[in-house]
Amino acid sequence: MKLYSYIVARDFGFAPNPFYGCCTLATCKPRIRKSASIGDWVVGTGAKTKYNLAEHIIYAMKVDEVMDFDSYWKDPRFFA
Repeated sequence: MKLYSYIVARDFGFAPNPFYGCCTLATCKPRIRKSASIGDWVVGTGAKTKYNLAEHIIYAMKVDEVMDFDSYWKDPRFFA
């Protein structure tokens, strides 16, 4: 198991996408998406600027599925 962490500089609800019962990194953090495996954890921490959320955990998610970008866009679970 690996732990990945990054600063969530802004959040518009798309990436990470925490809606509809799952959290995805569909378009952000390509290095994490390339190397994360099932069972790994991803933690998003707050940014110091604008919202003064440094040292706060915004979200934590355990990787339970990995798919390529095209599969993500075709999967009905992620239709808005």
